[in-house]
Amino acid sequence: MRKRRAQQQPLDSKGTREQSAADTAAKAIDHGFSAQIAVAGRRAKISPDYANIDNAIPRTQPKPRSWSKPLSSLRRPIRPIKSVPRTTRRSVVEYVPLASILPNPINPRTHSRQQIEALAHSIEAFGFNAPILVDGENRVVAGHARLEAARLLGLQEVPVIRLEHLTEAQAKAYMLADNKLTDRSGWDDAKVAIVLKGLSEMALEFEIEATGFETAEI
Repeated sequence: MRKRRAQQQPLDSKGTREQSAADTAAKAIDHGFSAQIAVAGRRAKISPDYANIDNAIPRTQPKPRSWSKPLSSLRRPIRPIKSVPRTTRRSVVEYVPLASILPNPINPRTHSRQQIEALAHSIEAFGFNAPILVDGENRVVAGHARLEAARLLGLQEVPVIRLEHLTEAQAKAYMLADNKLTDRSGWDDAKVAIVLKGLSEMALEFEIEATGFETAEI
């Protein structure tokens, strides 16, 4: 009986201070741990509205990041260069007889009659501003549609740029690149409408279809 009473006796002042200090330390640890969780939650953009720490799962899963460009385009980042590669010499435009230009028999690009006629109208309205690119043998590397348009117009001479610095493999690869890379471009419809509207209000010396846009599109 005495032993049980001794166990039920209140703690002395020293024991009370120790117990109070222990409680204070425990609360401080809990507070610090909660603060760390809150900081981590803010950094991770996780909602703090959880039932408890064991169920710390955001109620709404974050949306996956969407890339504006395919991942394959990020494999080799573009680095600025101060000048063009040494294999490229300064381009010189020269005029040669149309009959001396040879189409490339392995050109994989096709052109409709409608496209050739539209290109011919553009050359007639604005001039031959994009020279045909040829190799050392006057074989077309890029510009087969312009060649056909020149023939349709009955031109005697056409402007060319010789790509004699390219190897045979480079010329074949560039023939593909010149066509394929332009396919990746797009149109800002709003800006196209602004330009066409402005042109329609001007006194033009050419038909608006020379822009390549047909009447139905305008």
